[in-house]
Amino acid sequence: MKAKASETFLFPVRVYKSPFHFHQEVIEQNLDHLQKCFDEAFSKNSNMVHALEAGPANSSCSLIDAETFLSSETYKEWHLLREPEYKTLRDGILYHAKEYIQGLPNYWKAQFPLLKAIWANIHKKNGITLTHSHESDQVHIAGVYYLKKPENSGHLIVSNPLSTLNGYLMKDFIGWPDLVPNTKIKSNEGGVVLFPSWLEHSTEPNKSDKDRICISFNIQILPVPLNVEDFKE
Repeated sequence: MKAKASETFLFPVRVYKSPFHFHQEVIEQNLDHLQKCFDEAFSKNSNMVHALEAGPANSSCSLIDAETFLSSETYKEWHLLREPEYKTLRDGILYHAKEYIQGLPNYWKAQFPLLKAIWANIHKKNGITLTHSHESDQVHIAGVYYLKKPENSGHLIVSNPLSTLNGYLMKDFIGWPDLVPNTKIKSNEGGVVLFPSWLEHSTEPNKSDKDRICISFNIQILPVPLNVEDFKE
């Protein structure tokens, strides 16, 4: 009997999506302070845009380097990563990071997440984040938590890793099909999305008249449990 042909789809990329575990608590504890930080930042530099943020003037701002342009009374260095008032936010991120790790192959299930970096982004009307990744030998998981996400404020876009092949192959000559370059990950206000740090991603523009505020973060997976408090300043 002639053997039948078969095919296998290899190398799936795991993207995790969930309601954020402590969303209401974070809204009550942190939203006003973050809004104050953004307001101060815009008042000091009306055209301030982080390298990965884009859009018209006054449309985007990231607090990733906030200590360089905010007063120490408003925003301290490592504020989101270390300050006690943001502990609930950090605990929520680590809760979801542990869930993400449990969905990985067995070897990783005995590992522990360390929150390596955390920052806040605001996108006003037409503000966007450009395509990038968080790839690093010390960052394994990247994520975003939507603190405020009004209707029509845009979604996360993840790039198909295979799309880079289009740059190497003469598809018009050899008949290589166009690959789907990206996928839209829909999430509501209070939602969190985690994915491998090497996965390129961006955002759709905010088409609403209200601010989109999100918390971005990086996670390192370690063989022993550690907290950022275990490290000296």
